[in-house]
Amino acid sequence: MITSQKKQTALFFIGLILVTSSVYSQTKSDFSIYNWYDNVAGKGNLDFNTGKIHTNPYKSIDKSTLFLKSDSFEIGTLNYDGNLYFEIPLKYDILRDILVLNPSEGSAVTAISLNQDKVDSFLIFNKNFVKINKEQYNNTNFSTGYYEIVKYSENQAFYIKHSKSLEKRVKDDGIYYSFKDNNTFYFDLDKKLYAINSKKDIIKLFPSKKEEINNFYASNNTIRKTDFDQFMKNLLQSVTTSLFNKEQ
Repeated sequence: MITSQKKQTALFFIGLILVTSSVYSQTKSDFSIYNWYDNVAGKGNLDFNTGKIHTNPYKSIDKSTLFLKSDSFEIGTLNYDGNLYFEIPLKYDILRDILVLNPSEGSAVTAISLNQDKVDSFLIFNKNFVKINKEQYNNTNFSTGYYEIVKYSENQAFYIKHSKSLEKRVKDDGIYYSFKDNNTFYFDLDKKLYAINSKKDIIKLFPSKKEEINNFYASNNTIRKTDFDQFMKNLLQSVTTSLFNKEQ
């Protein structure tokens, strides 16, 4: 078995700089070299192919799921224990905040729960996630876990804490469940964390942009109702860009 230390040494000697940033920069060269190494080493021997079997005891009554977007594995990127891996089959159990991996030597349905302490970040469905410890911020409502991140500048970042509410339904043939998104939002401004779950919270954070925020709500009502996560990303992108341009 090829150890993590040996892998890091090999990567060093072929001139790679290990990417540990929470925001990925996946160049074609990076992609090719990392996958070349993984193929030589044998993906079954990689560090993350150990862990507890992940089970799903919840039978859905509808098309809802406890995972991010789909019950199926999605090819993604994983930063695990200081090592970056491409083309890894992943899915994210939002209900229990567990990142799940399909091991290379397992069947298509085999699922392993990854150790959260060793997961630095991951990319799935074109969404960047980072593991953040609650000690990083002085906020009693903030908990350790995986957060989707959108970086707007060096000192501004938007976090989405994906979560699910669970509704139990008893039918003649058994117990079923329905899942509903129940996300919360945070904004990191100069290393201070603010909860932003309403228009009032955003205006309080950016009082000089009150008119722009109100106008954005009024002119983007459709996406606000159909994809609130994307609405918030777009709104904060607009506000932070406007502030940056004003400072120039």
